[in-house]
Amino acid sequence: MNVRQRLYAISTALLLTALIPPSLTAPAAAAEAPKTPPAAATPSTLAAERWREHSYGLSLLPPLGSHLFEISADQAVLRIVGSAGGGEYSIKVFIKKRKPAHFIRGSIPGRVQQTGNGDTTETGEADPKNLLTLDQIVQTAIQQVADSQPTAVLLDQKPLKPKTAPASVVYFKLKNMKQQPWVLGQAFMQMTPLATVMLQLDVDEAQYAQARPIFEAVCSSIEVQNPKELEEQRVAQVARGAEWRKGLGTTTLHAALVPEQWFRITEGDHDKGYMCVTQKSDKQGELTGIRIDVQTHIEMGQQVVDSLANFFQADNGESEIWSIRTTLRPLISKPAGGAAGKQNDPDATTWAETGVRDKLKITVTHEGPTEKKDSHWEVPPNSYVSQAELWMFDALLPHKKPTEMGFYAYTPNAGRVSFRTERVVVQSDGTVLVYSRPILEQPEQVSYFKATGGLIKRMLPSGQVVFPATRQELAARWSLKPR
Repeated sequence: MNVRQRLYAISTALLLTALIPPSLTAPAAAAEAPKTPPAAATPSTLAAERWREHSYGLSLLPPLGSHLFEISADQAVLRIVGSAGGGEYSIKVFIKKRKPAHFIRGSIPGRVQQTGNGDTTETGEADPKNLLTLDQIVQTAIQQVADSQPTAVLLDQKPLKPKTAPASVVYFKLKNMKQQPWVLGQAFMQMTPLATVMLQLDVDEAQYAQARPIFEAVCSSIEVQNPKELEEQRVAQVARGAEWRKGLGTTTLHAALVPEQWFRITEGDHDKGYMCVTQKSDKQGELTGIRIDVQTHIEMGQQVVDSLANFFQADNGESEIWSIRTTLRPLISKPAGGAAGKQNDPDATTWAETGVRDKLKITVTHEGPTEKKDSHWEVPPNSYVSQAELWMFDALLPHKKPTEMGFYAYTPNAGRVSFRTERVVVQSDGTVLVYSRPILEQPEQVSYFKATGGLIKRMLPSGQVVFPATRQELAARWSLKPR
């Protein structure tokens, strides 16, 4: 994820997706390879509850007593930190996807074909002539380590036997930045012809003999859901979403508009920012529709992020326009009132995004300090949700009975059209929990609603909590300008 995408994740997605925290770094120490073989893992090594990834239906059993982090700055879908032999080890889970030279299109929901610049996502079965075997994948990984770490020594290579498919693991001894020996383990298993899961172990030699059997037990616990079952599940989610959306006519959308909402953003016991959302009926040229404006201000360490976003959807349902302008500046140069972006501020860095949808075709333009890029998508009919509609989900989603629905939507922090899910759970006291997964690779955020429908709080995977507030409550803390 680049800097622009991280800022969009922070400034525009507090109600739509998760915040991205600082990088999670691996331990820095290392030592010599062990002189004796590691002991075998015992049945009590792993936890009873499986961790699950929702893009490919991947799951595994984490080590007992370990800590799991699902948000990472290095593209890992999971990072596990545990203790062994008096020290710490790290296990990261990566999903590696290959770009096919030729593609046979399929229908699995959750994969959307991009038509312009950028990565092509997996939407069907790969041409058999373009596949790699597991052995070829492992040999490529060994060569990559050798190229990047000329002093690396291959310690061991062995097969593993997870339930779903064969796997292979390799271990290397190399040196860290302090020139201390370090052990790196990498295990590979093919999930689909074009997608491979890689688990990576980073550990000091002093803990290697104890950490290796734990790592191999985690690798051997991997399971991947049957693709046909996964497709059936997503087709059913999309069908429920499409059926619900049939009732979202123009009258319903305009009636659900909330003129002004304020939110307080916290982390632990500290206030970190605020958000103001306004909604109204409006016109864009000759088109009538709904307009959503979002102003966000959030502090991140010694920096502050201000964002101003506008979303318009035409009543005909065929057109939408949005813009997101995000500015990063040192905290000391923060303007009073948190206004987004002074052009003459030499310490400020600004990113802008503009999106246009015409029927089923979307064009998004990203513009930053050093680059400008256009991307294009074609979205599936009947299951696409506009940016404006997403900002109205608090008022629109049904809270009377449990359900799980699937949609396609453009996600700013991912920078692409993606499959998202909304899971509604009605509790015994009438309160409602809504679990939102903006993209399949991200953990869910949880919104807690009163039985009468009002939002109580929204809990983000990274630890931030969003509470409804009033402008008066926020004015003094954030020096908001008088109206």
